[in-house]
Amino acid sequence: MIILTLGFSVSLQAGDSAKNREGIKLYKQEKFEESAKAFSSIKDQDNRHIGVFNEGDALYKKGDFDKAESSFYDSLKSTDGKTQVESLFNLGNSKFQKKDARGALNAYQSALDLCKNSPRDIGEDFCEKISKDIRNNMQYVFNLKKQTDKEKQKQDKNKDKKDGQQNKDRQNSDNRDKDKDQKEKDRNKDRDKDKDDKDGQQDEKEDQDNKQGNNQPGNNSLQHNSGNIKKMNISPQQAKQLLNIIDSNDSNLQKKLLRKGQKKSPSRDGKDW
Repeated sequence: MIILTLGFSVSLQAGDSAKNREGIKLYKQEKFEESAKAFSSIKDQDNRHIGVFNEGDALYKKGDFDKAESSFYDSLKSTDGKTQVESLFNLGNSKFQKKDARGALNAYQSALDLCKNSPRDIGEDFCEKISKDIRNNMQYVFNLKKQTDKEKQKQDKNKDKKDGQQNKDRQNSDNRDKDKDQKEKDRNKDRDKDKDDKDGQQDEKEDQDNKQGNNQPGNNSLQHNSGNIKKMNISPQQAKQLLNIIDSNDSNLQKKLLRKGQKKSPSRDGKDW
């Protein structure tokens, strides 16, 4: 049985245990969940690394790449060099399916390094064949990563361009708002200035009117009698009373006596007293 990944394959490992044979049978029937359970039930030390590795294969085919990755990490604990290389190969495939291209390339490179460092211990024919498949997968992942990075850079560039245009639009909008506010301030300032000028002109006009009003006769202006002053004829007794009134500063009584003297007729002998 084989597991197809990225166009290349890594075989299930054969084992002597009944559970391993059961798991392989279920795997061929594409009952991957039941197959994984059968492989995971292998507990004996001699076949455990085979069961863990095959469990990872079944989980990978099931599409459970997180659990498959965990199984391949576990199978790396095997002391068998071939199992280690295959575990790293399938670990790289699992990481690729999880869109971890860098992690996949690192796992592939580790598998190549194992074969390069210990080809005789692992098997020269095995290393030659699997190294070719690993390099093909590495090239596929690298090209896909390069294309993805290029598309991401293009998307980032478009996003930056879009963000820049949005920032420019916001700046233009802010500038328009500022211009609008400034124009409104200028209009208010002009209105206030016109009002102040108008109020000043009104105050100036009122001052001029007040000045003109003060230079003309009115109800409160002093008026002069242009007629002849009448001569008053009073008796000696009235004159004495008048002097007393003047000394006492009683102006009201003075006016009363003056009016009384004006009404009195001149004496018959025509003398002035």
